[in-house]
Amino acid sequence: MHGIRIFNTRGKIRYSVPSFSEDSVLGNETIEVTNVNSTVNTITLAYEPLINTERVYLNGALLSKTINTTEDYSITSKTITFSYNLVATDKVQIIYKHI
Repeated sequence: MHGIRIFNTRGKIRYSVPSFSEDSVLGNETIEVTNVNSTVNTITLAYEPLINTERVYLNGALLSKTINTTEDYSITSKTITFSYNLVATDKVQIIYKHI
């Protein structure tokens, strides 16, 4: 696919914008947190995730996001807040898309 092309009056290409996919524009971030302090229940991300693109895993299990009721975690801006404190042996993996 060639994307967008603008031609002059003689049919020659004057300007061309290459095509792109969503993945070539959005950043993907994966972080892993191990050996956490047991009093921690928040993790701050490097970027603000696009809405509903994050997947949060605790010890390999996919967690549920808070929607009107208390679930496993909630997210505000770049901060993920767990509904419980993490323990030192927990392994957290967060995968998300950002601009």
